[in-house]
Amino acid sequence: MQALAVQEEARGLAILGDTAGTDRGFDEARELIAQAAAHPEDEPPWIHLFDPDMLTMQHGLAYQYLGG
Repeated sequence: MQALAVQEEARGLAILGDTAGTDRGFDEARELIAQAAAHPEDEPPWIHLFDPDMLTMQHGLAYQYLGG
């Protein structure tokens, strides 16, 4: 859940034009996903759509906000 919130913040930074903040946010979200993957028993059932591939897609969409 925390990774999802962090990537949403990063998308907001992209809307504001903050490339460095966007990249830092997505890097942090990737780290949080890796930490969560170490404990799959703690994953809520409704988070099944959020994984590293989804994060990569969201990062790409954020770059659309940044113009690139």
